[in-house]
Amino acid sequence: MLSDYFGCFIWPAQIATERKFYTAGGLIIWRNLDFSCFKFERREYSRDDDNIMAAIRDPDRAVILEVAHSHWVVATGHNWLRGYSIADPWLGDRATTRRYNNRITGAAYFQRSIK
Repeated sequence: MLSDYFGCFIWPAQIATERKFYTAGGLIIWRNLDFSCFKFERREYSRDDDNIMAAIRDPDRAVILEVAHSHWVVATGHNWLRGYSIADPWLGDRATTRRYNNRITGAAYFQRSIK
């Protein structure tokens, strides 16, 4: 989903099977997420709405949100009543963070690569 946004589609299965992106226990090695058109910027372990909104507004950045400590969704916008608009890879649809009771437990930020 992020690779599409940044203009260099990468099959999710390619990322999922690439050993350099994960520890032996299956945790993501964030700093290794460096692709031709985008790269990892930073990880937050709590909710910071100012940072999330700044990333949503910047066309050269993107943010994925950790919801309920266990699932990741792509933030695509914001509505003060419904929460963040999201693309949810688990269900393959668009929704809002209300689906997860607006329980944002972290975020990971990405930056467009200029190469």
